Amino acid sequence: MLDDDLTDYKFFCFDGKPYYIQVDSGRFEEHHQNYYDMNWHALGVHCTYPEGDILPEPKNFDKMKTIAELLSKDFPFVRVDLYNLEGKILL
Repeated sequence: MLDDDLTDYKFFCFDGKPYYIQVDSGRFEEHHQNYYDMNWHALGVHCTYPEGDILPEPKNFDKMKTIAELLSKDFPFVRVDLYNLEGKILL
């Protein structure tokens, strides 16, 4: 069974290229949203929920970006949502 507090990575992609990522954490306790560029630099903005602490870059972030590119290649805009559970990337 999956953890109730998974970190959710939402890649915003245009024409097959991810430009930024929304990271949701603490969804069932203290929900936070952080936004990062593709070099994992915090953008310092928030939308629906407050910004949380800066999170460490996932160890397989490059692989996550590649998956987002592949899934978004045929769309002018699409959001690709991924989970990263102990290094295993889930769609």
